[in-house]
Amino acid sequence: MGGEAVTEKFKEKISELLNQKVKIMATYALTESKVAWPECFQGKHYHTYPDMEFIEIVDRKGNRLGENEIGEIVYTSLDFRGSVLLRYKTGDLGKIYYSKCPYCKRTVPRIDQKIERISNYKKINLKKIKSNIVNLNLINNLLNSNKKIKQWQLIIKKKKNNPYELDELILNITPKAKINFQELKSEIQNQISLKTNITIDNIIKKSLSQLNKQLRTESELKEKKIIDLR
Repeated sequence: MGGEAVTEKFKEKISELLNQKVKIMATYALTESKVAWPECFQGKHYHTYPDMEFIEIVDRKGNRLGENEIGEIVYTSLDFRGSVLLRYKTGDLGKIYYSKCPYCKRTVPRIDQKIERISNYKKINLKKIKSNIVNLNLINNLLNSNKKIKQWQLIIKKKKNNPYELDELILNITPKAKINFQELKSEIQNQISLKTNITIDNIIKKSLSQLNKQLRTESELKEKKIIDLR
């Protein structure tokens, strides 16, 4: 699987939907690099190709960080034809390891499986006194892993569409059949509040066809899971 974060809980959800035990492996890819890195067959890390590319982890100023330090993933092409990239900033946060893989014993550099989008760290003004920096990657992983949810979309907007109002979060979901929607709403609110210390203003039930249309599932390269309309 590729294109979006594939957590262990999300793998369990896919396996359950298929109703059989399957080996689900993730890839980490950049459209611009024209390459994808496969997950180790036992999970946890993505193995890279050091003869073809140079991958760095950098801080906000572009200074290279060491092994096991979190920073932005930066990519440089080494052995490519046509367009090449030089210290391309991916917009992804992650870690890299240079030691031998503890799972398969390969010695190529490894990117940690936990990768987050920098753009999913949003400044959200939910109180009149102070705005919060919210890591929406946590909400993304939480909702993707929930086995009671078929599909979802989070919308951030200004209340009453007034630019001077506070922000509000609206969550559209398609629950699985025979799921008590009110109980599911309460469960989601509690989980998100526990993880992020914020409250979703409104959770709306939508059909799968309605939500897929909003997500542009069949017309875009990636689904529009989180939309900021402010």
